[in-house]
Amino acid sequence: MTYLLRGGEVIFYLELDRGTEPGRRVGDKLRRYPTALANDEKRGLVNVLLVCRSAGRLANLARHAPAGPPWFWGTTDEQRYRLLRGGEERDGDRRNSPVSIIGIPQLVSVGPAT
Repeated sequence: MTYLLRGGEVIFYLELDRGTEPGRRVGDKLRRYPTALANDEKRGLVNVLLVCRSAGRLANLARHAPAGPPWFWGTTDEQRYRLLRGGEERDGDRRNSPVSIIGIPQLVSVGPAT
């Protein structure tokens, strides 16, 4: 997803974890994001949102998340979002854009990733 803002854009990748893969395998996938995006000029705008069913699973996978960019966020309830490296936590509201969750105001338009 790409969110267009007055000052630029923010990019999100969604990782929906259903607990069907071993933590090590998901961790390997998370650690590959920086390499996969190394030549992307928009790398600094990328966020990965990891949604897990349980706090224990999220804590396990968070240990594998590299420091950003890209920035890795996690949630188990879609109400509280935590930066997986650094521990910052934000309130969310299901009616609001994920952009507001990370504190980027003034959403202008929403469109598919280009």
